[in-house]
Amino acid sequence: MTGDGFDDLAVVYSVDDPADEGEGVVYRGSPTGLTSRLTGGFPGWGVGSVAIGDIGGDGFGDVVAGNAYEDAEDPGGQIYISRGSAGGLAAHRLLGPGTPGMPEAPDGVSGFDSSVTAGDVDADGYGDVAVGLEGAVYILHGGRGGLSAGDTRVLTPETADLSDPYATRFGLDITLIDIDGDAAAELLTTTGESVSLYSSSVAVPPSGSPSAEASSRRGVVRR
Repeated sequence: MTGDGFDDLAVVYSVDDPADEGEGVVYRGSPTGLTSRLTGGFPGWGVGSVAIGDIGGDGFGDVVAGNAYEDAEDPGGQIYISRGSAGGLAAHRLLGPGTPGMPEAPDGVSGFDSSVTAGDVDADGYGDVAVGLEGAVYILHGGRGGLSAGDTRVLTPETADLSDPYATRFGLDITLIDIDGDAAAELLTTTGESVSLYSSSVAVPPSGSPSAEASSRRGVVRR
């Protein structure tokens, strides 16, 4: 997160107190392991998953934390994004279904966000974020200004070419990882009792698009 070449650890905790809404903090990595906490933090109440990725391509890791509760600041849930720097974490911003430009969730899909993961899906040097819901995965692209709501793509069992028997729990458990070493992360998601892999060779259509036609930005498709 601080650009020193060592991985850091982001955690969320709360004390046993009904008034405590939780706190998110980052512990600095070093040659000997974890050391002190970084300056700054992020909201911890209701957060169920946390990821770190260099969204802005500036060499500093950024924290993405997901809160899927309906009574969160966005009624459909949201993610908190806290930019990293040499001095620690900056103030967080929110993105969710109510953010201007964000595609609407498909019918019957809720819980933004059930899981988050970070990786560079299009090999452009900016970290991207996948947000998992039960029934859909949002792909948010990073850039110099951070994550862009208007450039978000939504992957559903229908656009992923999955028949109904294999779509159970689609999107609830996801991860982005570069499996084949081509600098572009693949998306892994659970689909019932199996795991589906989506590569970065063809674009995911915008939300509501009737087909999976290629666009100017690379995305993820099933392999």
